[in-house]
Parts: sequence; C-alpha cells; structure tokens
Amino acid sequence: MSYIVKINSKGQFIIPAELFKLGKFVKGQKVDMEWSGESLKVFCNTKAIDIVDLAGTLKPKKNIRVDPLKAREYMETHYKRV
Repeated sequence: MSYIVKINSKGQFIIPAELFKLGKFVKGQKVDMEWSGESLKVFCNTKAIDIVDLAGTLKPKKNIRVDPLKAREYMETHYKRV
C-alpha cells in the first residue's frame, strides 16, 4: 500500500484511517520512527508504559477519608512482600 499525506506547518502528518486500523494504533499512543536510507519506518511502540505518562489520567474519589494506619494494616495483611 502506498499513500501520500500532507505535512502541516507544524511538521505533523496524519496516518490514513486504513493504516491506522491495520497498525492497531490507539489515540495518544507513542510510535517509534526510524530513518533508513531514503525511507521512514513507523512502528507501534510495544514498550511498557512509563508511569510518568499516566500522571493526571486518574481522578481520586472525592470525600473519601482513609486512616493511613488502617490502610497500611490492610496492605500488610492482604498482600505479600516481594
């Protein structure tokens, strides 16, 4: 398959929908790019997610008050140390 895409003023281009589906890309996913001679190769990034990338994606439940001592006791009785 061959596609022609336009690069915008920010140096960005859009992956055609068909290739997006075939590559099983996900919005917000990082991709690996490699320059090889005269061609650009794009790879799905299958590396583990960096915890820092998840910062701010989860919102805590409001008004939940947990006693830190009870939380620690629960963790120590329900989870094994590694």
